[in-house]
Amino acid sequence: MISTRELKDQIEQLTEQNQSLTEELQQIKKLIQNQSNNQNQQNKNSENDNNSGGGNEISNIANDFLIFKDLTNQLELKMQKYVSNHSTGKTISQEDVIHLILNMMNGMIDWAMDYVSRQQKQQSN
Repeated sequence: MISTRELKDQIEQLTEQNQSLTEELQQIKKLIQNQSNNQNQQNKNSENDNNSGGGNEISNIANDFLIFKDLTNQLELKMQKYVSNHSTGKTISQEDVIHLILNMMNGMIDWAMDYVSRQQKQQSN
């Protein structure tokens, strides 16, 4: 059986992993954007596009972080609700926690992939 303290520690570890995943996803997104920008620059041979892109990119990243922060907060609330609903009078098994964490990570990865593909489609239009 797993105690509440162990569960809280696992949640904190998951939060740290989520932050690492966020950083990695941002790096991947930057690489994709850089590749897209390089292709656009080769096609247009225009310096104006290159100079104006920096400010918008920072703004887009900041907005992405705000969206991600909101989703992370919602995820934390849902996890707390799940734990409180399933821990009344009994302890949650380690398998339940692992299953919950894996489902959350899969959901986050799916969301990130969908988000990046939407951004790519918007940039290509």
